[in-house]
Amino acid sequence: VMFWSDWHYGMVTDNIWNKYNPDICKKRIKAFVEMSKEFIRLNNIDVLNIVMLGDASHGAIHTTCRIESEEKACDQLMHVAEIMGEAINNLSNEVNHVYLYSCYGNHMRTIQNKSESIHSDNMEKIIPWWIEQRLQNNSKVEILYSEYKEFTKLSGKNICCVHGDLEKNFKDIGVTLNTLFSRKFGETIDYTVSGDKHHLEEFERFDIESILIRSLCGADDYSNDNRLYSRPGQTLMIFNDVYGREATYHIPLDFIS
Repeated sequence: VMFWSDWHYGMVTDNIWNKYNPDICKKRIKAFVEMSKEFIRLNNIDVLNIVMLGDASHGAIHTTCRIESEEKACDQLMHVAEIMGEAINNLSNEVNHVYLYSCYGNHMRTIQNKSESIHSDNMEKIIPWWIEQRLQNNSKVEILYSEYKEFTKLSGKNICCVHGDLEKNFKDIGVTLNTLFSRKFGETIDYTVSGDKHHLEEFERFDIESILIRSLCGADDYSNDNRLYSRPGQTLMIFNDVYGREATYHIPLDFIS
């Protein structure tokens, strides 16, 4: 399972911790895809699940977002969708099946004021729809849509994925999502995977493993001003049918500039 989290395509920053812009974004994605292909070959992977965890583009929900962005919000969405389509098509050459799942984040909501917005009214939902049209001639790729809001479960595996902006406390995410999962599907979960917080963390509670994924963009000006820092990176996990997760590759990408 490959996780894409918090790319914030369009964001521009240059601080003591991190430099980021659309060109660096493209370079980091390319590096992550190429390194992941090596691990896919190493583990003899047949099926690749890709999960978009949200905030693929930076959007314009805050004044600071518009100041930090190099492109308009609609242009960001179009360009990042094309980048994702190209990456998926590239990865499909390494496996027999690719399944794409998606969660939408909070940076592409249609209303800037959070209290007045409808969480599911989110332009990021266009991305998987567009990729489905873009790759319709690639028989290896299948787009699987969320069955309940942005709440995504992987077929055949008890993995629950969300962006994470609605979770108040990461330590509670396993219990919260397990309650929703069991209510909706009549099953319990083994793993939760989320983004939004832009740093790497793992926690186990009641036999539920919760994994927080790094952001691709890394520390922005807000992070720098508030003494927050985490390396940019993305994650690839290998699962087997016997006991579940057998390997996790947290791939740092701060060496790409």
